[in-house]
Amino acid sequence: MRPVPQLSDTVRTMRQSHSPAPNIFRSSFPWHGIGSKNWVPTGRVQRLGAFVIGLIYVVGALVCITSTVFFKGELTGELHSEAAAVVISFFLMSLVFVGGVVVIALGVRLLRGSLRASSK
Repeated sequence: MRPVPQLSDTVRTMRQSHSPAPNIFRSSFPWHGIGSKNWVPTGRVQRLGAFVIGLIYVVGALVCITSTVFFKGELTGELHSEAAAVVISFFLMSLVFVGGVVVIALGVRLLRGSLRASSK
């Protein structure tokens, strides 16, 4: 007949570690992917692609910002109320302006990265 195991034999203690837990959101090396501050294109395809995408971002954002000039007149004609059109157009125009500035900043970052010289 086998002996019955004691409780102290079956319960294991957790391993003690005096180092902090790893941070899963932080890597051990910097990420230099497309769009990061220090990204450098390694080939002609990356350089051309980043330039075209950055140019599309910048031009698209500028078109969106300039199209808001015509928005107020169109909104006034639709609402038949000058006060409501001014309030609504102010908030919508400021939203488009802030979004356009963010997209322009991202496009300029891509354009600067595409024109940066590679060290290879």
